[in-house]
Amino acid sequence: MNKELTIYTYEFYPKRGGIGTYCHEFALAAATLGYQTRLVGGPSATLPEMASESLTYRVQPGRNHVSHSIRSIWKTRAELLAQFQK
Repeated sequence: MNKELTIYTYEFYPKRGGIGTYCHEFALAAATLGYQTRLVGGPSATLPEMASESLTYRVQPGRNHVSHSIRSIWKTRAELLAQFQK
């Protein structure tokens, strides 16, 4: 069985707050349990070079929008639906 996990979040590096911290911990735990884990953050999601070498999960910038406006929520919803229909 191929165990893959993708976590979508609007908040991750270079700015990481409450949900970003939660997603980081969740991704670390999943990778420790053997899941191929990918964290998709906002458009500017990156990791400092030193941190990216020591992590056991991948981080990639996403196209999801990073505000709570109704327009951004609908755009993010459309992006997620497109990803799940692949």
